[in-house]
Amino acid sequence: MLLNIGTNAIKFTEQGKVTISARNTASDELLFSINDTGQGMSKDALARLFDRFEQADSSTTRKYGGTGLGMAITQSLVHLMHGKIRVVSTPGEGSRFIVTLPVVKAAGDVLDAAPDNDHKELDLSHAMILVAEDNDINRAVMEAMLADTRATLFFAENGQEAVEFVNKKCPDLVLMDIQMPVMDGVEACKKIKQNHPDLPVVAVTANAMAADVELYHEEGFDGYLSKPVDVGQLNAVLAQYLTVETE
Repeated sequence: MLLNIGTNAIKFTEQGKVTISARNTASDELLFSINDTGQGMSKDALARLFDRFEQADSSTTRKYGGTGLGMAITQSLVHLMHGKIRVVSTPGEGSRFIVTLPVVKAAGDVLDAAPDNDHKELDLSHAMILVAEDNDINRAVMEAMLADTRATLFFAENGQEAVEFVNKKCPDLVLMDIQMPVMDGVEACKKIKQNHPDLPVVAVTANAMAADVELYHEEGFDGYLSKPVDVGQLNAVLAQYLTVETE
């Protein structure tokens, strides 16, 4: 939900800034605010914002792509959590999305958390990892999830950049998004495997049905991670394809 709103804010803000904040309200609600200084929306566009297959105008689709489903799905997720979403926007000045979600206080004593084996720190200070991902927020999330491993991280914004990087400086592992501009992840994996057949390339994708996973293996991927990426699954992949030390 917040990922989709934040991604749109970055996408439509060519200059300026995007600010995301969160706080508790007096009425036991969690309030998220996403503000941008982007192109903004007209009253007519705002009225259609949460309709399926709608975008601000046809030029938006041509310039930025997309199906027009993102905000409709976001609204549905908010409603499923019994929350509310509203938008304030001015053309040429920017937009503000406000999401409020009810928070239920836990009853009884708070227990000590059980040890979380999924969050053990892995020592990958010797390893080099290439993350191929075109989405700014997804790259930032992956960077944060990998930060404690102390691995040397490199990033590519499309498949072509990933192939060129691997040919110049072969990493120890590639985490490859599937849907990217210029060259998608499947084609990039094929090209990488031509010259580096032993380099592990892991697909990172929202399409993780059994048929999709089988197809990725047939195309040369060594493994896969489903989006949104779970830190436990990520650590399992790192441990499988890299030599690690646990602390």
